[in-house]
Amino acid sequence: MCFAVRAQSGPYCIQGRFSETALFDSTQIEIARNVVFATPRKWPGSGTDTLKLDVYAPKAGSDPLSTRPCIVFFYGGAWLTGSKNDAGIQQKCFEWARRGFVAIAPQYRLGWSCNAADLLQVCVLCQGVYYNMNTAVYRGAQDGRAAMQWVVHERQTWKIDTSALFIGGESAGSFNAMHTAWWTPEYGKKAFNAGPYKILGNLDSAGLYPGTPFRIRAIINSCGAVASDTALKKAAIPMVAFHDNADCVVPYQTNQVLNCCATSFFWARGSKNLYDDLTAAGVASELHTVPGAAPQHCSYPSMTLVKESSCFLKQILCGLQPSGSSIHPVSPAVSCNALRAGIYPSQTQGLRIYPVPAAEMLEIQSTAGDIAGIVLFDAQGRQLNVNCLLQASKARMSVTEIPGGIYTVKAELKSSRYTLWQKILIQH
Repeated sequence: MCFAVRAQSGPYCIQGRFSETALFDSTQIEIARNVVFATPRKWPGSGTDTLKLDVYAPKAGSDPLSTRPCIVFFYGGAWLTGSKNDAGIQQKCFEWARRGFVAIAPQYRLGWSCNAADLLQVCVLCQGVYYNMNTAVYRGAQDGRAAMQWVVHERQTWKIDTSALFIGGESAGSFNAMHTAWWTPEYGKKAFNAGPYKILGNLDSAGLYPGTPFRIRAIINSCGAVASDTALKKAAIPMVAFHDNADCVVPYQTNQVLNCCATSFFWARGSKNLYDDLTAAGVASELHTVPGAAPQHCSYPSMTLVKESSCFLKQILCGLQPSGSSIHPVSPAVSCNALRAGIYPSQTQGLRIYPVPAAEMLEIQSTAGDIAGIVLFDAQGRQLNVNCLLQASKARMSVTEIPGGIYTVKAELKSSRYTLWQKILIQH
């Protein structure tokens, strides 16, 4: 048998679902609006806030699954503005629900003693209270954790599988998502005890169900970053990122936020640096970049983001390890069934497979190093059981029992985390 690099199956590795193409029509989606999930302390000011969320999901009568993966997605707006009712947020959540996910759009607390109406005014008028933005960042992580804890507590009501939880956001909302995924209450106290922790308390103090554990399987990062002064140790959480390379609102690499016109706000590590870090650590990560000039921010097309993020999550659900970077627009358009083979040229170099088409036996040869394992996938991303013999940089695979069609070969090398992909045709 060929060496199986990773388990390539699961209850959600389903053809036509969680993909670039919608499975349900608009009439099959229900939306529950303004569900209360937290009543945290108000800041700035006194008293409490009431935080609400919207749930988008396939209707029970339309969906045969007993549980579904869930995406929690936060809007952007510099922790000053924005809403779960923003058109782009509603569109994304609705479209993810049409693909079979439960999608949730939470509120989070806004304001940080900056009386400005737009980003230019923020740069000009609010540099003197820049330290309050740091507290707002911490507060966003509190509200993110509160939302995830609510999801776990209410999982039965919404038929959510808590082993398949995803989180994401745009701009400030993406900061919230990544900090929710990567920070712990212990870390929050250690890193923010000088101010935000003393003002707002423990990271788990905002929600209705404090202390409820949750596990995030992957992150959707749309034009976001993480606070660079946190020195956080990133957990092995896969991430798909979408970012403008000349973004001066949230840095693509490492810079100060709002660096278009200000110099006082905190430094952050953006999508490119995070992608490089995760890739170097062997964690599944994709980076989709929009080329252009500043001050372009969060310009990745909404529907394309839905399709490409769905394909990334689909591969995670199928037990795969998607990776690579691309420049928008990708041609041909992303297909979940393609398993990224051919989209990133570096993944296809160094692998020679013959004969093509094959009828009985495939000969596989790597010019990039010795082969640790070979996995064969069908067009739906399912791993096939095949007979295979490995010998250094070569492998032989019997395909006599495999129906004719187009398949994808994945080869993992012994000397690195680098993987090679190539499509083949089997024809008897």
